[in-house]
Amino acid sequence: MRPVSFYTLSRVLQDRLTGSISEGFTPVPLARIPGGPKKETAWLAAMGASLVALLVLYLVGYGSLASSLSQHGLVALALYIGFVALAVFSFVASRRHLSDVKAFPLPRGVYLFPACVIDARSADLRVYPTFEGTVTGAGSTVTISFGGQSFTFTSAEGAPLSDLVAAGQRDAQSATAANDSAKLTDLDPMHEPRFSSPVGPRAPYQYEVAGWQKLGWAVALGVGVVFGTSVFFMRNATSEGLLYSRAKAANTEDAYRAYLKNGKTHAREVSRTLLPRAVLTAAKSKDTVEAIVAFQTAFPETDIAGEVDDALHAALLAELERAKAKGTLSALHAFETTYPKHGLTKELAEAVHAVYEKELARVVANVPPSHKAEMEPVLRQLFAALEKGGPNLEVRYRRHAGPKLGVADKSIMKTITYNGTVSLISHYFDPAHNKAREEALTKVVGDKLASAFNPELVHVAASTAEPDAGKADEPLPRVSVPTLFLVHGADWSGHVYTSRTPRVTVVGLNFSFDAVLVLPADKRAYKTKYDVFKGVSMPQLRETGPGALEERIYGHMADSAYEGFAKKVVASFVKE
Repeated sequence: MRPVSFYTLSRVLQDRLTGSISEGFTPVPLARIPGGPKKETAWLAAMGASLVALLVLYLVGYGSLASSLSQHGLVALALYIGFVALAVFSFVASRRHLSDVKAFPLPRGVYLFPACVIDARSADLRVYPTFEGTVTGAGSTVTISFGGQSFTFTSAEGAPLSDLVAAGQRDAQSATAANDSAKLTDLDPMHEPRFSSPVGPRAPYQYEVAGWQKLGWAVALGVGVVFGTSVFFMRNATSEGLLYSRAKAANTEDAYRAYLKNGKTHAREVSRTLLPRAVLTAAKSKDTVEAIVAFQTAFPETDIAGEVDDALHAALLAELERAKAKGTLSALHAFETTYPKHGLTKELAEAVHAVYEKELARVVANVPPSHKAEMEPVLRQLFAALEKGGPNLEVRYRRHAGPKLGVADKSIMKTITYNGTVSLISHYFDPAHNKAREEALTKVVGDKLASAFNPELVHVAASTAEPDAGKADEPLPRVSVPTLFLVHGADWSGHVYTSRTPRVTVVGLNFSFDAVLVLPADKRAYKTKYDVFKGVSMPQLRETGPGALEERIYGHMADSAYEGFAKKVVASFVKE
């Protein structure tokens, strides 16, 4: 096989080959295989594949919040340039091939001559001497093989092609051996004749490739860099715009966080406004202060500080409403303890006041009708003091000894039934007896009053202060908490009762009681008085039992008087 370019042949050979194939000059081809490779189709297919790959690359991860390829990087940039360059190069290559075909003066194909087979499917000819080939087949169809290359020809007229090929091989081989130029001219169109026309064109056919086709790789690379880079940046910009719009449409924490992984243009707006707002919305839906506080911890700096403050304020109000719904002071105190920086001083104070007002209304409703007009303002003042200063309501005493008890003792000593110190009245109204009666009175009055109030709001308890020793008409001590002073004492009424059997001397007594409610700042809100005389009947003098008779008689007298006083005090505050 001898390769040779058509455009390197002399004009004589170019014309001989053209005349033989196209115009029927000697030698005429015995057979032909028309056509040639359609390289333009392959190149155009490569161009299409490149553009499809470019489109697929463009769409991979495009605007997807769930894809890490929503923004393409340097590797993708190289692929953009490469795919564009390949598409351009394929187009240039297809155009060059078409230009080659159009400029080639021969019909493309493989031609069988007596002396040779010429592969003219392109301007780069391949010449195979027939006597070097191996012929197979018979009749009008033969196959000639040259090493690894073979061609199958069929005679168009149905002539015995195998005989013609065999004759051509013999003639060509003998003419070559004999160096018979005239014979070779008749058998081989590629044989240079000895004589040529002196008037024909001398310049051979030339083919000049267009510059842009000749430098296809440079054109492709240049277009790839410019256009591929432009597509890369345009794609990333529009993808980010789509990311942003999809994140806003979803309006969820996950969507905005997905945007922030790849998006940059709106990163500040998303990170400081949209993302915090979405998380804040979710936190508000939980309807708890803790959710808002957790949000503040997670997002210490945002551009929606006002919205966060409003959300926290609303959550605190809702929490306060839940505490108010329980209707207890402890629930409100728990709210204040749990949220010390609640900022709802006014609202909390109103809620506390409402609890006291509700309890006041209940207590007033339980006051005996005969005392309601008097006690309602008293209770209102008491509850105002309790609300301001705390729940303690103390019970405290003032003792005043009767001035006539000493005189009574002297009178008793003069009676014939005097039994010694056991008969003295002062013996039964000393500090020890007074303390015992105060403890009993505290229990009766304190327990009754405590049952009338909500123990959460009012704690009725005995004062830790010692009983006051002032006179009945002297001002009471100043107090720091609401205090119910119970002023009590007994004095000789002037009556003396004696009995020989049993031997006893007792006296009649006048008991005097005052109940005074004193509020802080020395404000008296309530006062009631109770005075009662207690004498002795003959049956009482005849009583028998354990212990001294005097102890029992004076005990009965005091118990009766103190019980009456307790009832009067309690009856002012609560129905029996």
